[in-house]
Amino acid sequence: MVCFVQFKVEPNDLERFLATAREVMEATQPEQGRIVYRYGADIVDPTLFHITEVWESREALEAHTRTAHFAKAMSILPALAIIDPVETWTGPLVYERVQVRTD
Repeated sequence: MVCFVQFKVEPNDLERFLATAREVMEATQPEQGRIVYRYGADIVDPTLFHITEVWESREALEAHTRTAHFAKAMSILPALAIIDPVETWTGPLVYERVQVRTD
């Protein structure tokens, strides 16, 4: 299962957002069923952040949403940012690591 989430952060809340995001990202890494969990800053808008999540299954994602660190983040983040609707894709996903040539 793949999820994309966007956060539009108020400029005055940026440091608190980043601290919370780091805490959640670090706590999420060892979770069972997590394949990818990354935050990224938008290259055009410094107050826009993207989360890319890839989970082995819907059950793994749902288990993530029941963790203490997720609950803590959800008690903080809505006050700091506008959270766009989460986009998810399910079904067969094909993973292939491709080397990009630069020559």
